[in-house]
Amino acid sequence: VHLSADGVCVISHDGNLGRTTGQDIDISETNWSDISKLKMANGDRIPRLEDVIELARSTGCGLYVEIKAERAGLAAWQILRDENFRYAALGSFNVKWIEELQQSGCDYPLSVLVPNRADPFEYIGGLSVEIIHLCWERASETPQDLLTDKLMSQLRQNEFQIVLWHEERPGVLKDLLDKTVMGIC
Repeated sequence: VHLSADGVCVISHDGNLGRTTGQDIDISETNWSDISKLKMANGDRIPRLEDVIELARSTGCGLYVEIKAERAGLAAWQILRDENFRYAALGSFNVKWIEELQQSGCDYPLSVLVPNRADPFEYIGGLSVEIIHLCWERASETPQDLLTDKLMSQLRQNEFQIVLWHEERPGVLKDLLDKTVMGIC
């Protein structure tokens, strides 16, 4: 989730729409009325969070919302509440944005995405969240080897749910399936 210049929660991995639309447009500097006219390479329009919530409802899916911009977390939380959509979690690499949600009383599960090889406990700096999301897919050819018994035990002892990186390599996936985790992206 990014925020448009006029405060709309826009769904896009990147803050710039060049990769998906072919146009060099920064979401944060553009009003939703202009973004809504753009089409992605597949012909679809760029969705708002409300559009994705509607799709999730119609398909019986939950949402794992990654906060990609300052203030986007609070805006996404408000929309989730307004839409009365409960099957969701909010996460970010930016620990301060997750802490802001927590301090504001966010009652959705919160996740911190942990970059390659970062120590999860140091990275979160004592913040109490429900989910630790290890984003270690590029740490090595065998990132599953970083999930030592000691680390996994420490995470479980601290009552964290564990989510693992986006993975498509069959050999790595085979090893990950033996791990006790909440999810593999």
